[in-house]
Amino acid sequence: MRVLRRGFTLIELLVVIAIIAILIALLLPAVQQAREAARRSQCKNNLKQLGLALHNYHDTHNVFPPGYLAVTTNTASDSWRSDKTPPPDSQFGPGMHTLPYIDQAPLYNLIMARKMGGAPAAPWHTDTGTGSLSELAKTIVTPHICPSDPMGGINTLMSNFGKSNYVPCGGSNTAPINTNGNGVFFRNSNIGLRDITDGSSNTILYGEKSTRAPASPNNWKGALWMGQRNSSAAVPYAEYDSMTGFYSGQTWSYINANELYGRNFSSSHVGGAHFLLGDGSVRFISENTDHNNILTNLAARNDGNVIGEF
Repeated sequence: MRVLRRGFTLIELLVVIAIIAILIALLLPAVQQAREAARRSQCKNNLKQLGLALHNYHDTHNVFPPGYLAVTTNTASDSWRSDKTPPPDSQFGPGMHTLPYIDQAPLYNLIMARKMGGAPAAPWHTDTGTGSLSELAKTIVTPHICPSDPMGGINTLMSNFGKSNYVPCGGSNTAPINTNGNGVFFRNSNIGLRDITDGSSNTILYGEKSTRAPASPNNWKGALWMGQRNSSAAVPYAEYDSMTGFYSGQTWSYINANELYGRNFSSSHVGGAHFLLGDGSVRFISENTDHNNILTNLAARNDGNVIGEF
């Protein structure tokens, strides 16, 4: 009597394996896209939190925090706001000033206690040792980190201080950080909503800055939440590059471009970057957006130019 044996032939088995492989190949990109969509959503939420922090600061002081604090020969420009709690030349930036508004009041208090308790009235990164400002600056502040960025919470390209992927916009005019920029943030700035005559919804406050693999050593170094590291006005390129830890650029409004030595906005997202506008809204702006007629106008607070669709 003949016995029938049930089973797969070799050809059937290979066909099944091929089908499974095809399904996996189709599934993995979908999973990666879903994860990136979640990371983009978190990145947008981070900027939203920073926007709320900036507006809460504004409600308290009637101005946005300074781009960075530095002593100048012009005493009038040093009067950036009435109480002058942080001492001059600390080079603290908006990231430090807004810590209490993102549930980081203990860290803010430690920084202020150190600065007000006898540390030199000099740039924060020059204060070293246990409990120093340099040590405190190595703290990871989560709302400043884009989850899509390849680097962790410490900026290994900038002396291992706490990273930020979000930088304030100083404007669209030449070298705004050491003069009166036409944006919202520059040296000793004291810009309020009253000064944004183009309209808060038409003006950039913050934009993204990535630490992804650079095309050259000066590109895409990310940022630092504490403030800038260098204020040598004699060498603009070295200055901007060494403190891109904080700002984005001399021509502030390129996205994912190489020609500006890392002084442009950039992101690890495909196709563009997130931007925080003055009204607190967050927009994802394409890297193909017109630079001259839209991005440059968005970077300025008071140029009076009409902005098209973006």
